Formats: sequence, C-alpha cells, structure tokens
Amino acid sequence: NNTISSNGYTGLSIVDSDDNTISNNTIKDNDGDGIYLSGSESNTISNNIIKDNEENGIDLSGSESNTISNNTITGSGEKGIWVEYSGENIIFNNLIKDSGGVAIHLYGVDGNTISNNTFLQHNSSYAISLFDSDSTLISNNTIKECLVCVYLNLVENTIVKDNTISNSDY
Repeated sequence: NNTISSNGYTGLSIVDSDDNTISNNTIKDNDGDGIYLSGSESNTISNNIIKDNEENGIDLSGSESNTISNNTITGSGEKGIWVEYSGENIIFNNLIKDSGGVAIHLYGVDGNTISNNTFLQHNSSYAISLFDSDSTLISNNTIKECLVCVYLNLVENTIVKDNTISNSDY
C-alpha cells in the first residue's frame, strides 16, 4: 500500500518489465500519467485509486497482455486509460469518472477486451474511443453522462454488446 503523489512527471513507470503486479496504491496529483507502461507484458494493475493526474490515469504504450481491473480512476487531465500499439489487454471492472478527455482510448491496437466497467461524467468527450483498432470486445459496460458513448473509427471485427447507456448526448 503506497501513496505516490505530487511528482514532477509520472507517478509510476514500468518500462520493458514483465509479470509485475501493481495493486492497492493511491496514485494522485502527478504532473504526468498516474501509471505508465512501455514495452511491458503480462502485468496486472488492480485495486488502485488513481486520481487527479495531469495527463492519463493509466498509459500503455507497446505493452501486451496486461490486465487492468478494479481500479477507480477519477479526474484525469487527459484520458482515464490510454492504450496505444498494445494488444491483447483486458480492461474490466474499473470505475472511470470525470476525465478531461476520453475515458478509454485505444489507438493502433488489436484484440483488447473492455468489459464490466462504469463510465461516469464524460460530458465533453467520449466514454470509449477506438481508432485503427481491430477485434475488440466492448461488453457489459455502464455508461452515463457522456457526449459520445462509443466511438469507432477505422475499426474492423469489433463487437459492441450488452452495454447500458443513459443520460448521454449521442
């Protein structure tokens, strides 16, 4: 149980590292991302409170087969979870609230799962956004109070099913 706060950039960085567990931490008020993974595989990020970071709550770049679960991510300056060039990740059972940008954004990725998450108060942006990302499963999420709930652009073989969407513009 660590508290990681008020750092000049990222709260916690994991680079070229595999099979790690990041859990039961409070990561807040950092000038960059709360948690940043690059070139890392098979890590678990779970049961963390990630709040009020200037950039993204969690940022995955070039990282495969990670599990992001049971986190509370609030007040991110940019995105709640940003996933780029990272495939086969599972993002489930997280609460993502009041991000400055998109709650979850996938860019240039394949084979990810986004399920059983709750998205609240993304009134100025998207809850879930995929760009150039294929074979994603988006299921059983609860989405409330967003501008655009699910946005797909240049996407193939993606399944969107059994989500609950309410009090949203589009």
